[in-house]
Amino acid sequence: MERLTSDRMREMAGPELDRYIRELREELFNIRVRRSLQPPANPIVLRDLRRQIARTQTVINMKRREDNTSTSVGTKNA
Repeated sequence: MERLTSDRMREMAGPELDRYIRELREELFNIRVRRSLQPPANPIVLRDLRRQIARTQTVINMKRREDNTSTSVGTKNA
Protein backbone atom coordinates (compact mmCIF):
# COMPACT_ATOMS: atom_id res chain seq x y z
CA MET A 1 0.00 0.00 0.00
CA GLU A 2 1.21 3.47 -0.85
CA ARG A 3 2.12 5.69 2.10
CA LEU A 4 0.72 9.18 1.80
CA THR A 5 2.13 12.39 3.18
CA SER A 6 0.04 14.63 5.41
CA ASP A 7 -0.15 17.22 2.62
CA ARG A 8 -1.57 14.65 0.21
CA MET A 9 -4.09 13.48 2.83
CA ARG A 10 -5.30 17.06 3.37
CA GLU A 11 -6.12 17.24 -0.35
CA MET A 12 -8.25 14.10 -0.20
CA ALA A 13 -12.00 14.12 0.33
CA GLY A 14 -13.65 12.58 3.41
CA PRO A 15 -14.71 9.28 1.82
CA GLU A 16 -11.24 8.78 0.36
CA LEU A 17 -9.67 9.28 3.78
CA ASP A 18 -12.15 6.86 5.35
CA ARG A 19 -11.29 4.22 2.76
CA TYR A 20 -7.55 4.84 3.21
CA ILE A 21 -7.69 4.49 7.01
CA ARG A 22 -9.81 1.33 6.66
CA GLU A 23 -7.13 -0.17 4.38
CA LEU A 24 -4.40 0.75 6.85
CA ARG A 25 -6.29 -0.86 9.73
CA GLU A 26 -6.87 -4.04 7.70
CA GLU A 27 -3.17 -4.20 6.87
CA LEU A 28 -2.27 -3.73 10.54
CA PHE A 29 -4.71 -6.48 11.53
CA ASN A 30 -3.26 -8.86 8.94
CA ILE A 31 0.28 -8.21 10.14
CA ARG A 32 -0.75 -8.83 13.75
CA VAL A 33 -2.37 -12.13 12.80
CA ARG A 34 0.75 -13.20 10.91
CA ARG A 35 2.89 -12.09 13.87
CA SER A 36 1.01 -14.49 16.13
CA LEU A 37 2.15 -17.34 13.89
CA GLN A 38 5.72 -16.22 13.33
CA PRO A 39 7.82 -13.16 14.14
CA PRO A 40 7.68 -10.46 11.47
CA ALA A 41 10.66 -10.00 9.19
CA ASN A 42 10.55 -6.26 9.82
CA PRO A 43 8.95 -5.27 13.14
CA ILE A 44 9.25 -1.57 12.28
CA VAL A 45 6.33 -2.01 9.86
CA LEU A 46 3.91 -2.23 12.79
CA ARG A 47 5.14 1.04 14.24
CA ASP A 48 4.99 2.76 10.86
CA LEU A 49 1.43 1.57 10.26
CA ARG A 50 0.27 2.78 13.68
CA ARG A 51 1.84 6.16 13.04
CA GLN A 52 0.31 6.42 9.57
CA ILE A 53 -3.12 5.61 11.06
CA ALA A 54 -2.58 8.34 13.68
CA ARG A 55 -1.60 10.87 10.99
CA THR A 56 -4.65 10.02 8.93
CA GLN A 57 -6.95 10.25 11.95
CA THR A 58 -5.46 13.65 12.78
CA VAL A 59 -6.20 14.94 9.27
CA ILE A 60 -9.76 13.58 9.46
CA ASN A 61 -10.32 15.33 12.81
CA MET A 62 -8.87 18.58 11.46
CA LYS A 63 -11.23 18.45 8.48
CA ARG A 64 -14.22 17.79 10.76
CA ARG A 65 -13.29 20.76 12.95
CA GLU A 66 -12.95 22.98 9.88
CA ASP A 67 -16.38 21.86 8.67
CA ASN A 68 -17.94 22.57 12.08
CA THR A 69 -16.42 26.03 12.36
CA SER A 70 -17.33 26.99 8.80
CA THR A 71 -20.99 26.04 9.33
CA SER A 72 -21.24 27.91 12.62
CA VAL A 73 -19.60 31.13 11.38
CA GLY A 74 -22.04 34.00 11.36
CA THR A 75 -24.58 32.36 13.64
CA LYS A 76 -24.69 33.80 17.11
CA ASN A 77 -26.93 32.74 19.92
CA ALA A 78 -28.57 35.79 21.43
